[in-house]
Amino acid sequence: MSTTKKVVSCKKVIDRTSKLTRFTVDIDENFDEWRSSNSFLTIRKRITDEIADVWKAQIRRSSGGHVHIRIYLNHSISLFQSLCLRAFLDDDPHRLACDLDRFYRTGFIEDTGRCFDEKYTKGKLRLAGKWERFI
Repeated sequence: MSTTKKVVSCKKVIDRTSKLTRFTVDIDENFDEWRSSNSFLTIRKRITDEIADVWKAQIRRSSGGHVHIRIYLNHSISLFQSLCLRAFLDDDPHRLACDLDRFYRTGFIEDTGRCFDEKYTKGKLRLAGKWERFI
């Protein structure tokens, strides 16, 4: 049995990562508390002051009551750039690590940055809130 791992080629990475114009952030804090805190103002300022060519940013309550942010750009960025921006905006570190692992294993950026619209836990269906524009 072979123990060789799949290696993602540089060409595949370049081809795949030049097409991202949107990325998401998942912040594991209570939505209502976070929205009324200085953290929200800090993130909003970071988006408007530090990220070039943002044409729209949206926020919603996740199905677990936490924070989802979705940012649309006027230009394409690489997967690496999106991961850096997500970390800069306090994305869940475990989620970032899982996305890096998923990309390493599959080579597909389409599998990264997921925000679930619904979750089924403990026999109950929980839905995320509606996206609201805040920039």
